[in-house]
Amino acid sequence: MDKSFRKILTNIGFEKSDFGLYFRANYGFRHFGLQMWLIATNYNYDLVSEMFHDDTATLKKWYGKQSKDHVEKMFRGVVV
Repeated sequence: MDKSFRKILTNIGFEKSDFGLYFRANYGFRHFGLQMWLIATNYNYDLVSEMFHDDTATLKKWYGKQSKDHVEKMFRGVVV
C-alpha cells in the first residue's frame, strides 16, 4: 500500500521532503486523518481514541495538539 500511496502523493505534487526523513505515505495518511478527526470533534481525544487508536496519550503526543489559534478561538468571549 505504501508504494501506491507514494505514487499518488508524488503525482499530485508532494515531495519526499514533505514527509520528513522517511517517505512513509501510509503514516502520512494516518496522521492527516487523525488530525482531521481531532479538529472535527473539537479535540475530543477520548472519542477519537475510541474510534481509531489505543490511547489518548499517543494521540496527544504524536497526532494532534491543539494549535495556539484553536485555543485562542476557544477562549474568545470567555476571557474579557
